[in-house]
Amino acid sequence: MSSKAYQAISYQKRNILQSLIPKDWLLRPHSHPLPLDLRPLVSESNILTPTELSITSSHDATSLSQLIPRALDTEQRRTGKTRGPLHGIPVSLRDTFNIKGYDSSIGMTSLAEKPAQENTALVDILLEQGAVLYCKTNISQTLMALDSDNHIFGCVLNPRNTLVTAGGSSGGEGALLAMRDSVLGVGTDIGGSIRIPVMCNGLYSVSPSSQRVPFSGQEIGQLPGTEGIGLQASAGPIATSVRDCELFLKTIADARAWEKDPKVAFGTWASPGELWEKPLFGILRTDGITTPLPPVGKGAFRHCQPLANAFFSIGGHNHTFDLLEETEESLIPWLSTRLKRRPPMDLSQVQDLHARKTGRMIDALICPVAPHPVPGIDRWNDYPAATLPVRDFTARDREDELPPGLEILGGWDKRKKELWDLQTVDRTIYLNTKLSVQIVAHRLQERKLYEAMAYIDTLLKQAE
Repeated sequence: MSSKAYQAISYQKRNILQSLIPKDWLLRPHSHPLPLDLRPLVSESNILTPTELSITSSHDATSLSQLIPRALDTEQRRTGKTRGPLHGIPVSLRDTFNIKGYDSSIGMTSLAEKPAQENTALVDILLEQGAVLYCKTNISQTLMALDSDNHIFGCVLNPRNTLVTAGGSSGGEGALLAMRDSVLGVGTDIGGSIRIPVMCNGLYSVSPSSQRVPFSGQEIGQLPGTEGIGLQASAGPIATSVRDCELFLKTIADARAWEKDPKVAFGTWASPGELWEKPLFGILRTDGITTPLPPVGKGAFRHCQPLANAFFSIGGHNHTFDLLEETEESLIPWLSTRLKRRPPMDLSQVQDLHARKTGRMIDALICPVAPHPVPGIDRWNDYPAATLPVRDFTARDREDELPPGLEILGGWDKRKKELWDLQTVDRTIYLNTKLSVQIVAHRLQERKLYEAMAYIDTLLKQAE
């Protein structure tokens, strides 16, 4: 296909997209440059009423689902039927999910004029559960990039900071949720296509094992019958809160998804508290291929020690404090914020720790999403993985340097270091981005993964 052909198709599809947006929702032309942080534009545009702004900015999907039961009661009295837990919840989908009558171009013009003949299994389940499917979002051309740019709809911008990437290949979902234009999104992941956009946009996600959420029937640019060959992708939620990830995964499990897609593993969503009492986490700081840059290696993991301390304290340091108080001795500055008097463990707790101190598998692994902060535009296992934000990248983070003489581990490590080189990069571009971590659990253990995610998120917020 000639370049003129793809350009003509791209022009046509952009015009169609523009025509679908109500005129009252279009921003007025302006001469001044847009700010780097685009999120305030929604409230400043005066397109939404104060009530609408409150709904879009103050609620996640879970709280919205709790506000809707009154309307559901009326419908149940009228029809005698109940709707699913997603009734009335707007859900966005990345472009790969087929919806009958709409294109799934995956960023290629050759697929831009081929409306889907039927829904994917996941689309049918979401509709049955009451979700309102209102848009599909932009992805990277061919789904093979960790950015979201293609010739049809252009490049997705990061609404938190337009100098850095929105990630990919589910970057459209990440940007839409960061802008609060979606309350719950669905992406897919095989090498980071959910996790990277979530990191870039400061969101939450779960990338399940490949057989947990229906994946079949999507347009992924492969020949029919080849989907099960090689690495397996998975579908999962992108959200603004931890609990919305559970809402999505529990809804899919309770809907008996394996009856819609035979490739989905059987399994219900366990009740809270059934899985563990005291989780055991491992912390992986580097993979031996790249060494994380300072904001990731130090900043994102700054809370790891308090996190570890939250799990246990044998004697509560009480004897130490007793000795200090005998002479009214104060703690040195370094200890003053780190050492605190705590209730000691009783004997049974200590015995239990000794009984389990060897041979126990970790419940989940905490590790970086990427070895660098959110990079600028164009600089860039079947275990279930969750991604969650830890804190903002700050002006102080710009001052941290790699240790002098640090060994370069290979080509990937060299390219990563270039993202921190003051001779080629202005580190201020990383401001107003999030530092995130990912949590990895055992295969098909999404319920455990969610509990780990919720536990860590709670501890991080307590440490703020």
